[in-house]
Parts: sequence; C-alpha cells; structure tokens
Amino acid sequence: MRAELPEAELARLVEHAVGGETLVAVVTLPAARRGDGVPAWLPTGELLEPVGPLTHADATAAFEEQIAALIEGGADVIWAETMSSVEEFGAVAAAAANQSAPFCATLSFDTAGRTMMGVTSEAYAALAAALPNPPLAIGANCGTGASDLLRTVLGITGATPEAVVIAKANAGIPKFVDGRIHYDGTPELMADYARLARDAGARLIGGCCGSETAHIRAMRTALEDHTPGPRPGLDEIRARCGDFTSASDGTGDTSGAESRRSRRGRRRV
Repeated sequence: MRAELPEAELARLVEHAVGGETLVAVVTLPAARRGDGVPAWLPTGELLEPVGPLTHADATAAFEEQIAALIEGGADVIWAETMSSVEEFGAVAAAAANQSAPFCATLSFDTAGRTMMGVTSEAYAALAAALPNPPLAIGANCGTGASDLLRTVLGITGATPEAVVIAKANAGIPKFVDGRIHYDGTPELMADYARLARDAGARLIGGCCGSETAHIRAMRTALEDHTPGPRPGLDEIRARCGDFTSASDGTGDTSGAESRRSRRGRRRV
C-alpha cells in the first residue's frame, strides 16, 4: 500500500478551500529517485541522459508518482514548469500519459532566447504538437524579464497559432540591493507586459519570480480593460518593456539584432 504523499493532501486542501467549481492545477517539480527508492520532490540539479546521469525511466517514475498523488488528491490539471531540456519534457509527458492526466508545460528560455539546453521557442512548439498526448497549454515562464519572454511567446504562437499559450514572466531582472534580491519590474511594467502578451497570442497570462500582489493586481486590471490588438513587433516590445538580453532568440528573426546595432553608441538621457 502506497504511503500518503503531501501532494495529495495539498490538492485536497485547495479543492476544499475554493469549492468544487474551481479548477485545481498543481505544479510538479523536476525530480529524481534516491538510491533507497524514496522520491526526492525538490529539484536535484541533475541532467537527463545522454548529458547527465538521470535516466528517462527514473525521471518518468518520479514525475508519475507525484502526478498519481495529485490526481488522487483532487488536482484537475498537472502544471510542469521551468524545464530546459527536451528529455525532461518528454519524461513529464510520458508520466502524464501513464496516468491519463491532463497537463500544461512551460520551459524557461533564459539563455540568449533559448533554454539552458538550447531549445528554441519554435522547436518546443513543434515538439509539443507532435506528442500523442499534447499538453493542454504550452508556453514560457521565468527567464530573463518581460521583453525576452514576450519574444518567446511570439515564437510559439507563430509556430503553432492554434495552441493555447502560457506567458509567465518574471517581474523584471533580479538585482542584489541592500543585501537582498530585488526584481526591478514595476506593477505598471507588468501591466503593459500583460497587454502585450495577450496581443502576442497568449491566453494564460501570469507572473513568475518577483511578482507580488501589486503586480498581479495591475496585470488583472490591465487585462480586464484591454481589447486585444495586432501582434506586437520587437521594436514595440522593446519600447514598452525594455531591451532584450540577446540580439536573437535562435528563430531566425534578426530584426531585434538590427535595432540593437543601430542603437549602439547612443547614450540614453
């Protein structure tokens, strides 16, 4: 008999607190199995084969045990985020398929517009669409700020216009200020990011690291009052949310690189 896992209890508490008419989505974390067979529910920092030591089978089993407990506990949707590799995404998809569980999945595009393992927004969209059990929604979270994430959303929605796309940007860029990490994105910036994300085609829009109550409130108000407009270009995103951290995101769109070069040497006043 399987021991009760805390994920199941958490899902039951959420379901009870919000009522039966509310969708309960619960995040699963990248995980691995320790040698004693007990699942480790926090990120391990290990990479999957062939780059690292973690096997597809072990990663799938770890995710599957979490998913089973969450579904038993009342979760309606599994939410996997902050992934960086095709292999990790594949393990989540396999685990969800084994449990017949609906899931959403987002990657973190934090390395020159790609994930740490080199996945582009277009490649991820194509991979997700080709699965026998595609996610209910795909997208991006975390990363390096609102502008970069919006560029990623444009890549995903451009490659798969029919997909339900998630946008969860950090509230600016983290900086070390007075002994603590501070994100420099204001509620006003995040409100503008939310409008641009909707115009770019995202349908599930939120905040990630650094997002506080004021940011979320500003985003909600902005979206409630917003009529979706045309897809924004890179220059518009830059003007409204700040510069990109890289000239290109690997999708072949170099318009951002041209704009960056034309502005080099200028001094902002």
